Amino acid sequence: MLIRYELFKIVRRKSSLICIATSLLLVGLLFLLPVIQFRIYSQQGSISGLAGIAYNRSQQQSLAGFLTDEYIAELITEYQRLFENQDNIGFDGNERFLIGDAAWDFEMPRRTILIMIARNYARPSEFPPLSTLLELDMQNGPQFYQTRANRLETLLHDPSYNFTVQQQDFWRNMNSAVETPFKFGYFGGWEVIVNSLELLIFAILMVCFMVAPVFAGEYQAGTDSVILASKYGKSKLITSKFYPRLYLQYVCLRLMWPLH
Repeated sequence: MLIRYELFKIVRRKSSLICIATSLLLVGLLFLLPVIQFRIYSQQGSISGLAGIAYNRSQQQSLAGFLTDEYIAELITEYQRLFENQDNIGFDGNERFLIGDAAWDFEMPRRTILIMIARNYARPSEFPPLSTLLELDMQNGPQFYQTRANRLETLLHDPSYNFTVQQQDFWRNMNSAVETPFKFGYFGGWEVIVNSLELLIFAILMVCFMVAPVFAGEYQAGTDSVILASKYGKSKLITSKFYPRLYLQYVCLRLMWPLH
């Protein structure tokens, strides 16, 4: 009953309602920016906004599946085969790259996967171009996950990071918990959420402003000495004031989650 009373006292204030509405509006607008600014390119030109997201999602979902060594070998072999035709190759003075139908039909829909594969065979902290896939020897298979494990060991023993034995064991255990083979699919929505989580600080700040007067009212009116001296003044009463804070934060986060 005390918790309901305190919660009602908070939300009935106009300032609280203004804070909730403002935080929802602000965070909603900020989360909409990646949608509005999204742009993807096809052979017919650029596609932006919701249409671009739908196009990207349909492409990625058509390629969804497990990244087994066999599938990775097929991707690398096909990428290398396309470079055998000179009509598919462009050159910018530094590296070769696919052009025309080979680029639009094969590379662009699979570019995210191909970049991840290329980085797996590079040294840690290196971001190699896709053309490095041409140098891979597929006679013994890609050995993608074994290469990944070796890459992790190289990183853990890098003197610049100075990992302790305990830290090395921690990251090995974290890595062993990752299920393989990886599963690939559309992840654009989660990417926006992860990259924009810090925006929720606005909602948390608004809740803090809303609940700031909860304890201040008793101190201002001088009734705190009476309340704290009562039987439940330092236990149930404080709990009843504390829980509405957590509940309001939970409600605000739940209201904003569909915006993601």
